[in-house]
Amino acid sequence: MSEMVYCRGCGKQIHKTAPTCPSCGAMQVTELKDGGDLRTQTAAGLWCVFLGQFGAHWFYLGHTVAGILSLLFFWTSIPAIIAFVNGLQIAYGDPQAWAKKYNNGISTPPVHWVVKVLVIALPVLGALFWVAVLSH
Repeated sequence: MSEMVYCRGCGKQIHKTAPTCPSCGAMQVTELKDGGDLRTQTAAGLWCVFLGQFGAHWFYLGHTVAGILSLLFFWTSIPAIIAFVNGLQIAYGDPQAWAKKYNNGISTPPVHWVVKVLVIALPVLGALFWVAVLSH
């Protein structure tokens, strides 16, 4: 199964060496230009949900400056607010746009449903916790 990738046009699984998708005919990019690894929305979403305030998702995505700024200012909670917005963008963003921006057009599996739930549920639970703490 490691020989399979997702078509950048229709999202169906195809062999990694296929120059075009047999289903939709879309041209395929078989290698990353920088020789790096593919970055998935699921992994980025998990980094963002659990360690976004500290900029973990920025480091994963190769935005080192943004990651360092998040580390420097995590105590202000501004990076947490930005991470919430980034989490929504990552979890509910267009997979084709993601592939083009981070993977040189190579599609990766769609965002796992757990990430979509966590990106909404954890901030809501956190807000409810603080409302409960501050109301007593």
